[in-house]
Amino acid sequence: MTSRPLRLVPVVGTDHFEFRTADGTRLDVEADGPVDAAVSVIFVHGYTLNLTSFRHQRATLDAAGGNVRRIYFDQRGFGRSARGPRGPRGPRGTASLDQLALDLAELVEAAPGAVVLVGHSMGGMVVQALAGLRPDLIGGRVRGTVLIASARSGREIDLHGLERVARLAGPCLLRSLQRVRPVVRLAGRLPFDLAAWVMHDRRALAVHRRAFAEMVEANPLDVLADYLAAMFAYDARAGVAELGRTETVVLSGRSDLVIPVAVSRRLARSIPGARLVLVERAGHMVTFEDAAAVDDAIAGVVAKVLAAR
Repeated sequence: MTSRPLRLVPVVGTDHFEFRTADGTRLDVEADGPVDAAVSVIFVHGYTLNLTSFRHQRATLDAAGGNVRRIYFDQRGFGRSARGPRGPRGPRGTASLDQLALDLAELVEAAPGAVVLVGHSMGGMVVQALAGLRPDLIGGRVRGTVLIASARSGREIDLHGLERVARLAGPCLLRSLQRVRPVVRLAGRLPFDLAAWVMHDRRALAVHRRAFAEMVEANPLDVLADYLAAMFAYDARAGVAELGRTETVVLSGRSDLVIPVAVSRRLARSIPGARLVLVERAGHMVTFEDAAAVDDAIAGVVAKVLAAR
């Protein structure tokens, strides 16, 4: 299968490089801004996506006086990053949100200056997992957090009554479909286009739904199976309050059908001092649907982190 292009928004002056994690996994990274910046913003993408899901945030933070480095990366198994070494149960051995959080910890430690973490959907779950696994980084290297369309637990994901079916049968179905991927291709873009409708507000631009569908379609289905199981098994409620030691914003689209506003409210209440931002006319892909609102939230956190230095 010919992969669709994953680099749809070229950025002048972007550094493109490989980052090797402690277990040797190659992560694909893009970054712009000075390598000795006072603040680094690390963008952590969601399930089925890749670093281009933040394409509309590429121009954000320009008003920060050039003292901010923006770091975008494909999480292991997604986009152009490697899956990682085989674990005790085959390639799924390293497919966990805790492992993604440990990868993120290494990026945090390698980034210049104070760090602001921006996590969308599963990426926000990874940020929360980091808070539980590496609380020493929170309030230390990590000074700011923006959690977008995210949940504290896989149990809070809303699939409109199909959660149990998806949790029990979804991973097996996706792995089976990967083995007959040529048959899946006969369905064309229809499954991915349907997913795009669920992930966006009904008034979303067609170009945004198309970009989302392209990212989903580019994924190996067995990778999606592994991380679907990982998300349902995830629970960061025990450690999420650690993020209260950072400047935190929780942001949600009011039309989000996957992570309803009530879930975002609970997340914000779980983090001391967190501010909740609700975005009108936006669904789960609020990073596409209202980039300005997302940019404002990030820029506000970055400004406070810069001012506190």
